[in-house]
Amino acid sequence: MLLSEVVDKMVEETEGDEEVTLRQLLSALDSRSYGPMLLIPAVLAIIPLVGGIPGVSMLTGALIVIVAIQAVFGQSKPWLPSRLLQFSFPRKRLVKGNKKIRPWVKKSESLIHSRLPYLTAPPYFQIIAVCCVLMGLLFFPLALLPMAVIIPAIAVGFFSLGLMARDGYLIVLGFMLTVLALGLVIWAA
Repeated sequence: MLLSEVVDKMVEETEGDEEVTLRQLLSALDSRSYGPMLLIPAVLAIIPLVGGIPGVSMLTGALIVIVAIQAVFGQSKPWLPSRLLQFSFPRKRLVKGNKKIRPWVKKSESLIHSRLPYLTAPPYFQIIAVCCVLMGLLFFPLALLPMAVIIPAIAVGFFSLGLMARDGYLIVLGFMLTVLALGLVIWAA
């Protein structure tokens, strides 16, 4: 399934509803729900206006660790508190957002598509999750330096996009950045 099809599926699965809940969106994503759950905090950490705010790096790192640990232990979908799953917003916003990002998603499909999909399945899925936990934990000491979490956040971003698109090439890039981030931390220590 292409990335644009994944995005479209979220809109199609909520057709007829006036309000959309986070539970519905995660249900539409099915087994790919770990991807967006890891991507959102990683992107927030990368954006200078958000990631540069003191404490945000630690919060995003904690979110990555909480979600990734569930994948390490084999949860098919990430657990979230029911209160958070009940968070809702107008479906119109979902449709409008889909229309805005769809051209970008379509353009990205020339670069991001299903390649080496076995790298997104077990046991690699658990190895990816362990790497995401490690990258999330790195956010804590690196949060002391402005925007130092960029390399681990990009690694998590590659892993999450790779999981959503079943793109093993992105997974390999995530592994390479994980090694780089860990190497830099060890070297700096």
